[in-house]
Amino acid sequence: MRSGRRTVALAGLLGVVAGCGSGSSPAGVPAMSTVPAVPAVPASSASSTAPDGPPLTGTEWELAAVLRDGSELRPPPAAREALLRLDGRGKLTGIDGCNAFGADVRVAPATLTIGPVGSTDMACGADEVPRAFEGVLGGTVAWAVRDGKLWLTRPAGEGLVFVEKASIYPAGDLTSLLLGRRDGGDYRLGWSTHDGLVGVEWNWRDGPGRPWGHVGLARDIGRPATRPDPMTGSAGRASYVFGAIRSDAARLTYLPPGGGRAVPLRVFRLGGVDSLVAYGGFVVGYRAGGVVVAYRADGSELGRSIRLPGP
Repeated sequence: MRSGRRTVALAGLLGVVAGCGSGSSPAGVPAMSTVPAVPAVPASSASSTAPDGPPLTGTEWELAAVLRDGSELRPPPAAREALLRLDGRGKLTGIDGCNAFGADVRVAPATLTIGPVGSTDMACGADEVPRAFEGVLGGTVAWAVRDGKLWLTRPAGEGLVFVEKASIYPAGDLTSLLLGRRDGGDYRLGWSTHDGLVGVEWNWRDGPGRPWGHVGLARDIGRPATRPDPMTGSAGRASYVFGAIRSDAARLTYLPPGGGRAVPLRVFRLGGVDSLVAYGGFVVGYRAGGVVVAYRADGSELGRSIRLPGP
């Protein structure tokens, strides 16, 4: 029997920290196209090590098709991101083309046993892709990795087909400023422009197969601030302090509370935007009460932030 889906807050479900970033609004999901002749999926080929493709766990799986009534229905290029992840530690998470979701999962050589699914509750218009996810993910589902694809199928023939996502990083229109790994996790600092604003966003996950968290901010291109107003994001055992400020800020530092050693923050030039620069840096042992100070090229102080809150 399939497990019911329950609605929960995103922060409680995935540990995502959401800031005042410039994320896009939910869009409707157009009708899927039909491709006949669904290949058979031999259950005997299933393997948790997936020798003929990416591993089942730790991979960012992107939806390629929905199986229904003997046909393979492909989501249109304009459809919102639809993903599945297994972290190898008993958790399944993803995005169903509209909402983020998560569940406990037990992995066997040919089956997944999926517990009750919790999800966010955003209205996204037409819901063919979310409905397909809801119809497949729950209870016991057969799985196999064949020809580089992950197949999840139910006895009645309905199912989902995934391919490995080209990039591990979340979808979006961000231009990357910084990419890397730290303490076993992945991170990205990126920026974008929209409606006269510059958005700067930090993405982090604890390890392959884990959900991404994000925090961001937006600054007015026409009225750049002289005072740093940073945000902090997770970065393993450190925090990442970042923001955007007027472009005559040549140097920025983070001053910890109690007069500890200053931490220099890197300055990032934003191509095509002359009025603002981004900045950021890892702070080990970050705690409440520190400040960020910006300096001009001549060494004079441009501005400083209010005392920052705890992590």
